[in-house]
Amino acid sequence: FNSSADANLKSESPNKNFGSAITMNLTDTRDGMVRFDISAIPSGSTIASATLTLVATSVGSATSVKNYGAHRVLTDWVESTTTWNTPGSTAGTHFASSATATTAVSTTGLYTWSVTGDVTNFVNGSATNYGWRIIWSSNTSGTNEQVDFGTKENATASNRPVLSVT
Repeated sequence: FNSSADANLKSESPNKNFGSAITMNLTDTRDGMVRFDISAIPSGSTIASATLTLVATSVGSATSVKNYGAHRVLTDWVESTTTWNTPGSTAGTHFASSATATTAVSTTGLYTWSVTGDVTNFVNGSATNYGWRIIWSSNTSGTNEQVDFGTKENATASNRPVLSVT
């Protein structure tokens, strides 16, 4: 599945929309949002695996490992209007406090998060599919060095977010 919506959220511009950006420019004060339309999967299907793949097109420092968590979003949002403040940035209210999965990023390239449990819950109706918020959790240098992940607007198709479901 290709992403149906994605956006960059910036705490320093809390009311500005970055839904049409070609990258999610993520730091300790900037998050990303991504959602996929998986309505083609029949309700009750058994999900053997589900993997979220993002492509890091740029990293702030190749010597610094940056950890990013995929947190299930708990409230609805629209790509063209979402901001840091809308739907909000409160853990436990607007997105799950704990990451579904965390991935260490150090260089440009493909990175994956196992989101099988979330997709299973979306398909069986026990959770609503609002996608994931990608949040910086730590890095080895102690700085907020950024990582840029491609969005669905990225000119290079292979840099766009993908959800693989078996």
